[in-house]
Amino acid sequence: MPISTHILPELSLVLRRYSGKITMAEIRQAVAKAHAHPDYRPSMNEVEDHLDITAVDIGFDEMKTFALDVQAYNNARGGATEHIMILSKNPVLDAIEMYQTFIDLSGESGHVHVLAGYPEVFALLDLPADLLPLLPEGCLTEAHLIDQRTQDDT
Repeated sequence: MPISTHILPELSLVLRRYSGKITMAEIRQAVAKAHAHPDYRPSMNEVEDHLDITAVDIGFDEMKTFALDVQAYNNARGGATEHIMILSKNPVLDAIEMYQTFIDLSGESGHVHVLAGYPEVFALLDLPADLLPLLPEGCLTEAHLIDQRTQDDT
């Protein structure tokens, strides 16, 4: 599966890292797996790393249904959380903008943020520096800045 999920209870965080071609079925499977994990708590913030996605196979109706399902889940659990997506100019941008629009229109209680990299995530969530080493390898670099500059130059 091109989605890896890390539950980080010490940071109250769910981190998903995507790679390759992504489908809605894979996203739903990853979300269900996270929710079933014994360390998962509904109040956890979620960070999704989309930097390594090469293609997206998600239609309008699939995204709309998914956004409504997310809204229903968040309303049932009764708490606002941060939902952060890390991406640069890549194939997922249109899908993320569509998801963000559906969530905004639905009045969902959480917040969706689209950021360029992990330093921005750390700042937004105000994560304690001594706990950052708990994140998986590769999350503590600013490689996205190099990737962005390379893409902007082409």
